[in-house]
Amino acid sequence: QSVGVGDDKATPLAAALQWVLRDGSGMIGGLTFAYFVGPKFDVNVKRWRLFADVINDVGLTLDMVAPYFPNLVTEVLCVSSVCKTMCGVAAGATRSSLMTHFAKRDNMADCAAKEGSQETAVKLFGLMFGMYFANAVNSSPRAVWVAFLLLTVVHVYANYNAVSCLCIPTVNCSRGLILVQRFLQSGNKPGKENVADHHGRYSIRSVNQEEPIFKDPILPVTSHLIMGSELHQAVPTSTDLDRLSQLYGDELYLLTVVGDQVHVMFQAEAQPKDELRAFFQAVLVLQALASVTSAPPPSNNGSMQHQPLLESTHRKMTADFPLFLQVLQNSGWRTHMFLLNTSTWRIKISDRT
Repeated sequence: QSVGVGDDKATPLAAALQWVLRDGSGMIGGLTFAYFVGPKFDVNVKRWRLFADVINDVGLTLDMVAPYFPNLVTEVLCVSSVCKTMCGVAAGATRSSLMTHFAKRDNMADCAAKEGSQETAVKLFGLMFGMYFANAVNSSPRAVWVAFLLLTVVHVYANYNAVSCLCIPTVNCSRGLILVQRFLQSGNKPGKENVADHHGRYSIRSVNQEEPIFKDPILPVTSHLIMGSELHQAVPTSTDLDRLSQLYGDELYLLTVVGDQVHVMFQAEAQPKDELRAFFQAVLVLQALASVTSAPPPSNNGSMQHQPLLESTHRKMTADFPLFLQVLQNSGWRTHMFLLNTSTWRIKISDRT
């Protein structure tokens, strides 16, 4: 019944309408999902790759339970179709990013062909095993459910371990936070006597193993940090803008605090290196804000009530960033681009006469 058969009272038109509703809801759900989540796929590839597998299992589970709700079969199948479409969108979007992880010699086409062949081989094995299994447990719904739940748990567990093993050499928010915190904890003095220790501390494998997959980092770099903020959101008055411009001087970004959020505005000429500089200072600011147990007193200075904090963190970033960037380069991290959830908003500040 979950695939539109088994009801002798159903007319061909009703069956066709059910297919239209199911496929149509899946298409609409996929478009909506891609619109809202599309920019986030690259930022956290591991989480969305695992999400694709989990949401696909949710859709399959809904297909299994649909016959138990005869009055809601169409609604359940529509939700199932949306889940499967979300799986397709997330899996397809993350496949390209993950392919670069395996293409060590820039052999993307070769890796894609092997990945497709592996998927076909698994499907072929599943087809043959499924025919044998369906014939063996055809009269035992309990056996079907036990096998389905067991295979679902194995599937999720295997995929979790698979994404946990990925060692992605691109700095995103979570991995960037780990790197900055380790750098600050080390005392910023990688001498010759502890070169091996620093290589292990900042190694791609070590950082990726610590990266959280399900939950966000303790320091809210994903929820309280806005990289590429709009000017009107971050700077309420022209006076604040003048003070920020004076504070940051030749920097190609402006960083300020509004409420409990850190806003970073990038100028049109900003490069990936400037994004990392801003992220480094943002981590310092968030750490300082997190260490404050009580809210700051009200101020009439707008967003510049945190000016002493911005000045001190900017000085520290300016002093420590060259060594931090060198450490990343020596450890094999990509430094020509970063995935710090930076929006495309840019500002242009002209000299006032």
